Amino acid sequence: MYNLTNQYNNIDFRLNEKKLLKTQNQAKLITTDFNILYNNFLTRLTNIYVNRFVWDNLPIEIEPWFLERSLLMNGVCVFFYDEIMNEYLITFVNLSGKMNVYNIPQKWKAYAANGYSRNLNSKNAVLIYNNNDFIPDFNTLCLYAERMAYIYVIYMKNIALQKNSISIATTKDTLLSSKNIVNQIDEGKDYIFIKDMFDVDKIKPIDLQVEFKADRLRAELKSEFNDFLNWCGIESFTSDKKERLVSGEVSGNNGYVEIQRNIGLNARKLAERRINNMFNLELNVKFNSEIATLVNLGNDYISEIIQKGGAESE
Repeated sequence: MYNLTNQYNNIDFRLNEKKLLKTQNQAKLITTDFNILYNNFLTRLTNIYVNRFVWDNLPIEIEPWFLERSLLMNGVCVFFYDEIMNEYLITFVNLSGKMNVYNIPQKWKAYAANGYSRNLNSKNAVLIYNNNDFIPDFNTLCLYAERMAYIYVIYMKNIALQKNSISIATTKDTLLSSKNIVNQIDEGKDYIFIKDMFDVDKIKPIDLQVEFKADRLRAELKSEFNDFLNWCGIESFTSDKKERLVSGEVSGNNGYVEIQRNIGLNARKLAERRINNMFNLELNVKFNSEIATLVNLGNDYISEIIQKGGAESE
């Protein structure tokens, strides 16, 4: 079983720092490298999101990742049996027609990227919802990825500005030598070769006196990531307190994690029951975590942690 809770709590956010540090053009740092970081973070968050749930006993021909990715991107997909292909399918779906008493359209058109399409209804298919509003969560992942990339760019800029710059008084005759010296310094050379005629006294350090904030920015990045995990229903306490946590704080955070987890789980459980009833299957969807966590084991486990000194009771 692939457990998410601990897998991502200690994630390493150091992404291509060498490339970012060598970037001299500030506009390029904000545009090009921001986009690289944004796409990198979005990929990470997407992979976490689509692995939150496990579908046991799903027909072998169905790809579980496609099911969850469809819900992430579209908010709803459809499960049905194709008699011609002689297999179960999960595809994208367009909803139209008159509403039933629960405001759900009664005409469903299944479709796929390869051109497959079929008209369905509640008599021969089951809708799977991402949540009770049928809303995709991809835009939320984009917001998290954007904020995390923005924080990381500032973080790397702050580190880069800790390096003292230099000034070199030069003439037309020594301009090329001055540029070569700068290039060697930027490349981190241990030894710098200069011409005998070059006056090293013309090289002066410039201290920009930029406050070091990288530690706080990195903590903010981790906090943003932890907030994403909690939003996904994955335990990751976000407090930055240095002292031990009190049990009320632990329980309070877990209440939020649990309700966020159940938003997606309950919608999938509804589809599970309807699919099993219509097609005589034994699907079982569950949250992808079986390790000993506070949400999984509840108040007894919290009390045990308190007794061991992991948290203080109020």
